[in-house]
Amino acid sequence: MTRTLLSIAVVISLMPTAALAETSDLVIADLGLHVVGVGLEHRATSHTAVSASIDLYAPWTQMGNDDRGANDVLGAVLRVRPVFYVQGGGAGLWVSPFVQGGLGWGLVDGERHRGTVYAIGAAIGYAWMVGPVMLSAGVGAQYHHASFDVPGKDTPSFAGVWPHVDLVAGYTL
Repeated sequence: MTRTLLSIAVVISLMPTAALAETSDLVIADLGLHVVGVGLEHRATSHTAVSASIDLYAPWTQMGNDDRGANDVLGAVLRVRPVFYVQGGGAGLWVSPFVQGGLGWGLVDGERHRGTVYAIGAAIGYAWMVGPVMLSAGVGAQYHHASFDVPGKDTPSFAGVWPHVDLVAGYTL
């Protein structure tokens, strides 16, 4: 029985996923490694989409590496990205560069100071369509930068390349 269920699961996972109309819009939840937000994705063609989301940004992995608290840097960013679907139809294998930027607040001596945060990167992943619902997961790398100018103080500013994880859920409008 277990082998039968496993075989069925493998066959279903290899079947083409339901494709979206050539152009359509989705409302998305952007649930990445350092962001949580909402946005829209517009399918411009069967192979290309463009998304934009407004996200809460918290580079907790970097703060842990610098012996700082997970929330020593918080920000609000706009993330924009094209998504290129290899097979078309808004599902299957995809590749996507992205850019994000906005305001950040860094903790310095117990007080929050405003600064700038941005990142640029790329990911590769896979998207599934289940009726009107899109689920997508991907991995990649990104260059993060956070800058807080507080003269004479140790700030949580940083810059460098780190791993990137994409988790997106969408609903067709």
